[in-house]
Amino acid sequence: MLQDLKLRQKGILIVALPLLTETIFVAILVFLQQSAEAEAQKMFYSKMIIGQTQSVVRLIWEGGANFTLWGFTHSPSFEQRMMNQIAEVPRELNELKQMVKGNSIQEKNVAEMEKAVNTAVDTLLHYKKRMMSGEHYILTHEARMMVTDHLRAIVTGAAAIHRQEMNYQEMHPEKTQQLRMAVQIWLLVGLILQILLTFGLAIYFGRNITDRLATISGNAQLLAEHQPLRRPVEGTDEIAQLDTVFHKMAITLAVASQRERAIVDNAKDVICSLSEDAVFKQMSPAAKQNWGYDPIDLVNRPFTDFVAEADRERLQRVLLEAKQQKETAMSVDIRMVRNDLSEGWMLWSIYWSPPDESYYCVAHDISDRKELDQMKADFVNMVSHDLRTPLTGMRAFLDSLSAGVYGELNKKGTQASTRIQSSLGRLVNLVNDLLDVEKMEAGRMEMRFGTYSLKYLVDQSLDMVKSFADEQKVQIEVGDIVEADVLADIDRMVQVLQNLLANAIKFSPKGGIVTITTELEPGAVKVNVTDHGAGIAEADIAHIFDRFRQVAPSKTGVKGGTGLGLAICKAILEQHNGSVGVESQVGEGSTFWFRIPGAQKPEKTT
Repeated sequence: MLQDLKLRQKGILIVALPLLTETIFVAILVFLQQSAEAEAQKMFYSKMIIGQTQSVVRLIWEGGANFTLWGFTHSPSFEQRMMNQIAEVPRELNELKQMVKGNSIQEKNVAEMEKAVNTAVDTLLHYKKRMMSGEHYILTHEARMMVTDHLRAIVTGAAAIHRQEMNYQEMHPEKTQQLRMAVQIWLLVGLILQILLTFGLAIYFGRNITDRLATISGNAQLLAEHQPLRRPVEGTDEIAQLDTVFHKMAITLAVASQRERAIVDNAKDVICSLSEDAVFKQMSPAAKQNWGYDPIDLVNRPFTDFVAEADRERLQRVLLEAKQQKETAMSVDIRMVRNDLSEGWMLWSIYWSPPDESYYCVAHDISDRKELDQMKADFVNMVSHDLRTPLTGMRAFLDSLSAGVYGELNKKGTQASTRIQSSLGRLVNLVNDLLDVEKMEAGRMEMRFGTYSLKYLVDQSLDMVKSFADEQKVQIEVGDIVEADVLADIDRMVQVLQNLLANAIKFSPKGGIVTITTELEPGAVKVNVTDHGAGIAEADIAHIFDRFRQVAPSKTGVKGGTGLGLAICKAILEQHNGSVGVESQVGEGSTFWFRIPGAQKPEKTT
């Protein structure tokens, strides 16, 4: 039952039970204290009763004495004293009756004493009246006898009251001692019971809690060691709930582990782990398919034993970098030596785990991609050497032919030569674009940086597109060019601006205007090329800088282009730590812009 209590309820119980017990003992002690005070109060009243009884007797005796003296002397002073004392007797008797109220024996004794007192007072007043009428002889005979008898009765009643109170006073020390002993016993019993109850509850609940927490801790260790867990702990409190959640988590982890194992076992990519000194610790079954080795044959073997000798140093460098990165995986292409001694390219993703002191790796076979890259490189070389060279020669011949080197051409010949030159120019530009894209992908786009004024860049670009603008009957307007220098490969940046201007001219209507503006920004300059053509739909803007992507001719009314120009512009600007973008609205035109860092002013040196 106690195990079903929540931890909060158990805590309250540990505090409440001792507190309740302490409250009971305090109540008992208060009762004993009140009993002791009541006994003390009774003792005090007992002494008061004796004193009050003596006071009544004293008044009667003094009244009788003053009566006798008055009878002999007839002095008014003795008479007055007698009357005053007789008058005080009822008040003193009332106080005495209040003191013994509730004590039936003493009430009876006081009533008898009161009767004797009243009789004595009445007798004194009777004989006083007779003596005032002249009967003096009664003092020595009848009066003395009557007064003596009544006084004896009063003393007897007072003695009974006194004796009763003395009996109580003799018993008082014993009762006081009993109460004192009872207080000490209850204090001792309460203290012992309080200690036993507190420590008993603390030990019971503490052992209950710590034992079950130890069970959960042991389960955590068993889970880490992939061992079966102990049975769930008993109870419904938070610890039992935590243990239930822990068992559910263990089941979930087991299911996830099985799924992970299934993924690893069926993955085409090789998944493995390495020790700190690059020795295989675990290996997925995909090693058999990719390299021809059984996974068990690779475990505890050095990684470098299966790497082409030319790539081993690069692998060691990447492993060291991955270990330094800690939270970032490193990627590297290396050639692996298969079981049949052939080589295959693998893309390795390597992650270092400091807690496990291990590398976790995934290897993807990229042999086909490498072969395709080689084929593409061979094709580019072919284009570069076997196609561009004759195209350049043909272009030179046509230029000479148009210049009349081989004689004057007639009108039809001139027109044909012009058309061939235009087509040949587009073909040469396409070849150049393809070569630029290949360099961009291979990371071989070389830049020769220098410091140039922004105005020089704009002027060079305008010269390149002036004839095309005239041919398309499009006017180019140039705004104020800011005075700024840029650190750039001037040929490549002219290629960027020329491409943007050519596109703006191509997509502008006849008689349209293309505008160039520049802006000076903190640490950079921005160049804007604005046209008033058909504009670009928002859906096309997201992909307009991708390779081989261009706006559909049906949307612009313009045909032609390879879809490589803007992608090349973006790659060139990224090499300059710059950026490019477009803002457009369908039906109103577009503004292409690029931003490039300004040239830093050289510091003075001594």
